[in-house]
Amino acid sequence: MKKNFEKLVISKIVLENDFAPLLQANIDGSYFFIAEERAVFEVIYHFFQQRGEIPSEEYVHKFFPSYEFHATRESWDVLLSDLLDNKFNDMFSGLHRKIMDTDRDSPLAERIELVQQGTALLSDLRLRKSNIINMREQYGNIVHDYEQEVNWGLALPWSSIYETTMGLVDGELHIVYGRPGSMKTFLMCCMAAFLMAAGYSWVFFTREMRSTFIRRRIIAILASVDYTRFLRKRLTMAEEDEFKKVAMRLESYENCYIVDRVDSGDHVSGMRAVLQSFDNIDVVFNDGIYLMRDEFTGDPAIDWKSLGNVIWGHKKLGIEYSIPIVATSQENREAEKKKIAEGSLAGLSFSDLVGMTADSAMRSKLNRKERHLEIDFPKLREGSADKKFYIHAYPCQNMEEKVNHYAKYTA
Repeated sequence: MKKNFEKLVISKIVLENDFAPLLQANIDGSYFFIAEERAVFEVIYHFFQQRGEIPSEEYVHKFFPSYEFHATRESWDVLLSDLLDNKFNDMFSGLHRKIMDTDRDSPLAERIELVQQGTALLSDLRLRKSNIINMREQYGNIVHDYEQEVNWGLALPWSSIYETTMGLVDGELHIVYGRPGSMKTFLMCCMAAFLMAAGYSWVFFTREMRSTFIRRRIIAILASVDYTRFLRKRLTMAEEDEFKKVAMRLESYENCYIVDRVDSGDHVSGMRAVLQSFDNIDVVFNDGIYLMRDEFTGDPAIDWKSLGNVIWGHKKLGIEYSIPIVATSQENREAEKKKIAEGSLAGLSFSDLVGMTADSAMRSKLNRKERHLEIDFPKLREGSADKKFYIHAYPCQNMEEKVNHYAKYTA
């Protein structure tokens, strides 16, 4: 007989006089799907809100005389995990039905928005669970219809950019570039956090900074904490608690790996050796492709030939493992002096070489006055790159598209 975990949750609240775990997980009546259990919980919840304490069994029996409380040894983590799974299944089923009812001829943007809703749902529920579970299979059901029509890749955090680029496709090489301080690394961290929350696995090679710095950037994004205020130790107590809570949960997450430069070396062969030790990796991030060395000569990637071997090595690695690779590079200093036209790849160091090999080149420019990132795509093998995108840069915790960010707060 299947256990009634909703009854066990209610029993544990009353018998152990403990409501704190539910408050911390933001559990309300909508998480209970059995009519009697929902009604009992609403009575307990209302009593708790009014008096700040938990009602006795006798009080509950005034409203539900035949209700039985069952003592349990199950931990709160296990019981709340069951509640969250149940809530997810209900929300996911509703979203899936909506997708199935959507006309195949509906506008592409409308269908992509449904995929984004699915990803947001996964992200929200996964981060609130104490034991993060893999929702990759369920998420795959959402995008299955797209993949039958077009070779859509892994989703990006920004719906307009996802629609434009068609995502991160297996075997493709994507370059993110800009001048120093243009938040290239933060953009990659945002992609990594987004895919982690959706249940995908990745390896993040970091060459310019230690893995600790990458890890806490990702935690700040997932916890919606302003990273700048985190560095200055100006977080509120609630923000500090949320940061610590997400950090603790991610310690047990075993499908995403951040690899320091000292552990992977400066050659593509070192990256390959690392990948061989992991199973089922979905995407690779490499922060600092320009800091690598030529596999054949050992020379740093500072000339056309050496960088060419490094770039092509990344491309072959992606094809070999059938995964997308995202890497950061630099925009050369001459780009600012010569005021190279927008939409031109000429500002990217060794642009001709990258243009021939990479599948996309995403340029990031930080506009400090407007407090946003200006994103364009001088190179895009598939899709359409005829416009510029604006991503909210400060406070730098979620990096949403600016138009969406402002719509949220002015609605």
